[in-house]
Amino acid sequence: MYKRGSKHSLEERDQAVRQVIDQNQSIQWVAKNYETSRTTLKTWVRKYKAEGFDGLKESRIWKLYPTELKLEAVQDGPSSFAGCSQRYGISDESVLRL
Repeated sequence: MYKRGSKHSLEERDQAVRQVIDQNQSIQWVAKNYETSRTTLKTWVRKYKAEGFDGLKESRIWKLYPTELKLEAVQDGPSSFAGCSQRYGISDESVLRL
């Protein structure tokens, strides 16, 4: 069974994001130091910028999005999945992938 949750505490996620945003450390360097992927760290930074500290908290529920919303987000224009998910308030870019 899939265990949902991060191996990083909320404080660790906050510290990593602040190193990127406040201290201008590279995503690659910070991700390596926190033993996480660059993609994960980019997601933390994106969520922090959109929602502040609360964006780093783990959700305990699965949010379902209507198929129409997901299609609209993808068809809206030339943008990355991350950009589409942010613009449409979708929790993560993986929701938009097939």
